[in-house]
Amino acid sequence: MDNLSNIETATVSGFLGGLFGASIVALIIFSLILYILVVIANWKIFVKAKEKGWKALIPFYNVYIVFKIFWRTSWFWCVVVATIVVGFVEGILNGNNNIIMWISLAFYVFMLVVSIILYNCMAKSFGHGTGYTIGLIFLPNIFTLILGFNKDKYKKLKD
Repeated sequence: MDNLSNIETATVSGFLGGLFGASIVALIIFSLILYILVVIANWKIFVKAKEKGWKALIPFYNVYIVFKIFWRTSWFWCVVVATIVVGFVEGILNGNNNIIMWISLAFYVFMLVVSIILYNCMAKSFGHGTGYTIGLIFLPNIFTLILGFNKDKYKKLKD
């Protein structure tokens, strides 16, 4: 009786382990497909905005180009400087968790506001409104795919 119970336990454990492993593999494959589609969509967005598509492939530089296309590069440099300063200050204040918490919170609020404005400029550049901005904020991959693969035309916003 004990041998049968051990066999059943091993069978169930093996099945659940296999199911978990298959789920992980499926998630990785789905993530890779989504990543490739978003890269292609970003490439197409850059081309619609009269930039070379390959610029979407280069980390850091692609963010600079997004600011250049949809808003202002001066805000990109503000984000870079703020990131460096916050990292430096947090490194100096390593022992004081209260101050680090408030600095981090202020930085995250700053980044959130900048992101919302950038997404809004992006949506407006393709003729969309507030609803599309909200979509870019909460479901950026899906709305990036829509922007990349739809027929919307890019129009530079006035400063």
